[in-house]
Amino acid sequence: MPNISYTVTDADTVVEDLVNPGRGMSAVEIVSGQGHNKPARYFLSTRLTHRMLVNNIRRTITDGERDRVIAQFAQRLANSGPFRDLKFVVAEPQRSPTDVLATAGLDTAYVSRLVVLDPAQYSLRNGMEQPTIAALTVAMGLGKGAQQLPVQWASSAVYAVVNTQRRGLARTLAVEYLAHQKALAAPEVQNDADLKAAGTKELASAKEQVEKALKRAYQHVVYLAQPDPEGERYLDQLTFDDEHSTALDGTIVWKALAERDKVFEQGQFGPRALLHNMRDTDYGRALSDIRAAFYSAPRLPLLYGGDRDLQQAIYDAVAAGLVDVVDGGGDPVVVTAPNQVNLNSAGLRLAKPQPKTCDACGEPLHEGPCETPTGGKTGTGTGGGPGSTGPGKGSKPSTNCATCGKPVHSGACDVVSPATEQQVAFSFSRSLLSNPGDADNFASLLKTLYMALDERKISYLQGTLQLVLDKDAAADVQQRLNQIGITGTFKNI
Repeated sequence: MPNISYTVTDADTVVEDLVNPGRGMSAVEIVSGQGHNKPARYFLSTRLTHRMLVNNIRRTITDGERDRVIAQFAQRLANSGPFRDLKFVVAEPQRSPTDVLATAGLDTAYVSRLVVLDPAQYSLRNGMEQPTIAALTVAMGLGKGAQQLPVQWASSAVYAVVNTQRRGLARTLAVEYLAHQKALAAPEVQNDADLKAAGTKELASAKEQVEKALKRAYQHVVYLAQPDPEGERYLDQLTFDDEHSTALDGTIVWKALAERDKVFEQGQFGPRALLHNMRDTDYGRALSDIRAAFYSAPRLPLLYGGDRDLQQAIYDAVAAGLVDVVDGGGDPVVVTAPNQVNLNSAGLRLAKPQPKTCDACGEPLHEGPCETPTGGKTGTGTGGGPGSTGPGKGSKPSTNCATCGKPVHSGACDVVSPATEQQVAFSFSRSLLSNPGDADNFASLLKTLYMALDERKISYLQGTLQLVLDKDAAADVQQRLNQIGITGTFKNI
């Protein structure tokens, strides 16, 4: 170059424009150099190369294709770990992030859930997180005014969210992956053994890079918190700073939440932990309410084994005399196994243990004979309570246990209270157009349920009902749902 103002830097700029993968010439081939003695060499290929094909295809890939393949990778890489359910919320660009979350059906009862949000519509940090925060606020029942939804089970849902900056890298690599995928499927590559071998190798490498970048991009975990039982609920966030942790892995997320006392690790929830997390107002509540609280109250950590852990803890607490299970009349119920702790019962309750008394004199258990009102002595008080061998006041010694009626014995009575409730579950899917008689049968079924509700014979309801019905009737149903605080999904068909 005859102009002395033209420097090496200017030449490097021209070379960069020529060989840049995004905007350079596709036909440029590069032979890597070795040190300063053998610099890189560039030449224009006279035949189709795999790089040329990939570069040409890369320019045709749309943002929609890129985001869809990222969503597919995220769903495949995610695992629930100790969470009982894994949900993926697919982006809907034509709707707002808040509307998508509000109608995604995430408020599932009695299930701990890891919810993965689609990076195409949700991300945190870098000044672009406000729509995501607003959507999560509404989805967890913290919205105000018209944005307030009746969300009951928000505490048992944990959200995995991508980092905005790291999402950008994942998107770039996803475009590269798609270009290699389409190039490998091209006829000119499939018919050339060398091109096919090179394309297969580069596609595998591109896939690995996307997976690695996407795991790193899912850096944030959002959940409902309430450290102070008397304080306000709020959204809390957990961020993974190391390169080996990802919010797509339920096991890693659970372990991190355990360090913040949001969940219990396996084997940590026992009778002492149960009593530590119970308030005075929890005693006297139905077992069904206690169970619901562990999924709906953010002051209570999530349980690793769910209902099984709660049943075992209550059974162990009863066995240790730390708590009683009582019926509606306040009488203790004998529990001989964890599976006998009916967590669906609205009649059984938890109560603080009552001091045991002597059957003979009604006083607290004591050694030696009982004192009569006249100062005399009668019987002994060492056998009072279940399994007692002590006689009643002024009576002859009995050969039968006063509690269970069986011959006197040591230890607790083997008495199981009869069940007063039954759990009913059923599902159905039926077209009423082909068999009109079924409409009458279902009407009778629903009438039976109505009568049970009207007579207060149903203590708990859970379910999902899907109907196709007349438009006017749907409007009436929507009005009734609004009255009891249930959000339904209505759409024209």
